[in-house]
Amino acid sequence: MSGCTLQWLNRMLQGMWPYYDKAIGAAIKEAVEPMMEQYKPPGLIKKIYFAKLTFGDAPMRIDNVWVEDEGEQHVLLEVQSSKLRSPGCMASWLLSLLSFGCP
Repeated sequence: MSGCTLQWLNRMLQGMWPYYDKAIGAAIKEAVEPMMEQYKPPGLIKKIYFAKLTFGDAPMRIDNVWVEDEGEQHVLLEVQSSKLRSPGCMASWLLSLLSFGCP
């Protein structure tokens, strides 16, 4: 199996990261928010959702890629990646509570 580093791909990820960050956050929200809503505890909580979901300014980094030719119709591709801790990485959860009014 041969391995190589992909600095050119990391530079591309750096430039595209703001778009990927938004798309990944939207996909996670779309998948997770219905489950959070389904399993929210009964009572005062009216709605649970992400107010903001971001992975920060630093993109994931592709450290190594290995490719192994396994015949005419099969290629095995292994990717080693890492995510540097970004100070902007955050998920804000909001609980929308029932509001009570007095006449």
